[in-house]
Amino acid sequence: MMVTHGCLSFQVVLWILLSWCELDNVLALSGFSKVSKKKKNAGGSASIIQTRPVQTNADMIALADLRYQEWMMDDENAETRPSLTAFRMATAEIQLERTEEKAVAFLATWKGGQVVGAAELSPIELKGCWEDDAKPTARFLYVTDVVTARTHRRKGVAAKIMKAVEEHTQNNNFHNDPKSGDDEFTKQLTTLLLHVEPGNVGALRFYGALGYKESSDEDSSVLEGLNVDQLAKNAFVEGQLLLLKTLGGSR
Repeated sequence: MMVTHGCLSFQVVLWILLSWCELDNVLALSGFSKVSKKKKNAGGSASIIQTRPVQTNADMIALADLRYQEWMMDDENAETRPSLTAFRMATAEIQLERTEEKAVAFLATWKGGQVVGAAELSPIELKGCWEDDAKPTARFLYVTDVVTARTHRRKGVAAKIMKAVEEHTQNNNFHNDPKSGDDEFTKQLTTLLLHVEPGNVGALRFYGALGYKESSDEDSSVLEGLNVDQLAKNAFVEGQLLLLKTLGGSR
């Protein structure tokens, strides 16, 4: 099953940033480490599929290579397809900017370390989407660029990467609670948003099984004050269906 959505936002920026600059220079500017670090796997050491945030130069290259293979290698892109080197450079530059704005990209690897999936969790697409007098009662984040290697679909990769996204959200979802004192924290409710093409029955079924619902089916108060049309424009996915899932806090 191919579960992809929202990749246009990346690709539109990609064409702008394709350049001749050296990949090592871009990666150095990005602040990604050249040395692999020991990482915690969201899925546990016994699992065939492991997940981790993108943190090193090698991670960045692996992310770019997966996206290139799954997004750019179709025949319809043959005439305008950039070189893999140029795509890697553009990916590094884009991820630098997005990381600085608190976006987090994730990788899923198969046994042996082959990268077979990726996704990104981002607050960026929500900028400028709130009405002037709106006061959100929960944090909102956007899930984008979910991709699974075509060689490893229907093997649980997409579910694993989405689990990593949700666990990261919950594990990094604390804020000061004025009712409990300066030194105590409580979990904040967070609503994850993503878009899916209306005709992508497989993706709709997949996200539905994970607890994501169409925005039209949700209590309108959840999205009160959010300009969903502007969100779709920001993500370059106008016309697609908006799905959401609220992760509970300790309330």
